[in-house]
Amino acid sequence: MAPRIVLAAVLCALALPASGRAQQPTSLPQRPSPRGFRREIPGFDFRRDGVWRRDARAVRALRRRLLSRRSFGALNAPMATGGGAALAGGVPLRSNVAVSGVLKVPAIIFKFKDTQASQLRNSTQYDQVLFAAAPTGASAGRPYTYRSFYEQMSNGLLSVQGQTYGYAALDSNEGTYTGTAGTCSGNPYGNSNCNGLFSDTAIFRMQAGLREALRKLDDQVDWTQYDFNGDGYVDLVAFIQPALDGACGGATNNHLWAHRFALTGAPYTTHSMTVVNGRSVHVLVSDYILESGVGGEGSCDSTQIMPIGTVAHETGHGFGLPDLYDTGENTEGIGEYSLMGEGNYTSPFSPSRMDAWSLNELGWVTVVPLGTGGTYRFGAVPTSDTAFFLPVDGANPRGEYFLLENRQAVESDSSMIQYHCQVWYHAAAPPACGGGLVVYHVDSEQIAQHGIDQDNRVNAGPIHGLALVQADGLANLDASPNGTRCSSTPLVGCSDRGDAGDPYPGTTGNVALTPTSTPAALRNVDGLPAGLVLDQITQLVPNGAIQFRVAYPVWVVRATDTTALIQF
Repeated sequence: MAPRIVLAAVLCALALPASGRAQQPTSLPQRPSPRGFRREIPGFDFRRDGVWRRDARAVRALRRRLLSRRSFGALNAPMATGGGAALAGGVPLRSNVAVSGVLKVPAIIFKFKDTQASQLRNSTQYDQVLFAAAPTGASAGRPYTYRSFYEQMSNGLLSVQGQTYGYAALDSNEGTYTGTAGTCSGNPYGNSNCNGLFSDTAIFRMQAGLREALRKLDDQVDWTQYDFNGDGYVDLVAFIQPALDGACGGATNNHLWAHRFALTGAPYTTHSMTVVNGRSVHVLVSDYILESGVGGEGSCDSTQIMPIGTVAHETGHGFGLPDLYDTGENTEGIGEYSLMGEGNYTSPFSPSRMDAWSLNELGWVTVVPLGTGGTYRFGAVPTSDTAFFLPVDGANPRGEYFLLENRQAVESDSSMIQYHCQVWYHAAAPPACGGGLVVYHVDSEQIAQHGIDQDNRVNAGPIHGLALVQADGLANLDASPNGTRCSSTPLVGCSDRGDAGDPYPGTTGNVALTPTSTPAALRNVDGLPAGLVLDQITQLVPNGAIQFRVAYPVWVVRATDTTALIQF
């Protein structure tokens, strides 16, 4: 991807300055920074087959075929065999039905010529935050490391391991690599800082710094261990720079802005040799994540070591998952209900886990079909590892269906549920409220046409590929983030990234989803009833099991020129 093409996409997408974004109410406790325009930079991405995308694409294709055939036994095979409990020498077994194995990531820390010694932390501390099997040392007191977060979310099917190398001491001052302050345009804060991204020259200088760091540390690394899929490329490199993230904003903040990308022009050629298709070749480096080595709980605290929310989110893209926030900036998309939405900002120490659809795409959840009526119950998804699949009735040209999961203040969802209670009551210490049954409406056609391999607009446009059915009927996730932010208990028309009214029964006590309820169970293709009734939704235990009833009635539609009567 040529820098000039990338820059055009960036400048077009970032025309709106951050000053036009209303912030979260100041009465709420500090939470991760909105990062100016709140999201990552459009136009920057891994290679199409970079990281594990090629293999993950094959997994997704197979899982979609199995789902369309209702072959749930084969679909759930990786989970049925115990997930990551099926180990070979302590290493997760690979499966063609799940993204699985060990993703090994070298973390390259570097410093500029003018970096002060007081800004630096040592490689051991970054190892403790990123690759420790459990929080320790620099990550002590946090619920997760980068590694343990993914191991828990994948049920042990994926382990992210690695090592930190450096510091690589770059030859020039920071400004050489960020681009000259005052010379760039397109910065979403409305200033002319370059931040390594907002001009072709800045992109070139930024990546020249990354290449310089690689050259200085090349001989210290056996790069072959970081090519798990044997394609001759290091799967993923994490570059860590010592300054505050450029995304934190500020008129004098010309620091590098966190992003994912691939080296432009040509990949970096390492000294390590490997064999690809019977030929001896040098291992190459291309796909990378760049982020700040500091940030702490608020993501923008230069006195604390980095959080894991950003690197966890970007890694999900390495498995081919799209962004599930609205990349068109017209709604909140899935909000904080997924790591691939805005869940990386819920709490950087404990980001929201992935949603049921994403987990199914990767083979990290058991999908249980509910094709017949009855009463069902299940526990919180981190412990039950279960999502229920409800088909849409009749002809289904868009491949629509519903997924149910039980989201509670358990494990990696604890921070999300707590914050959504605070948003609903607009109070730092709200009355007790919890999670509940979360209902997703999946539109396979939208996903197929607008996934990460297309234009990454799954949740942009009038139909969302993954829509959360909001139990309170207020549709705050569907409101424009450019308009009124919810500044008190949510009302119709204001936007937020999730609140305690979204799950069922939720704070409004909604116990039913039917064709005539608010919200209603309707099809995207024609707005007609989806052919199911979900009712008697009951929270059996606080932060625990949910029970509900499903019915598949026969619909009778009697229409006149003025009315239509739906019976069930």
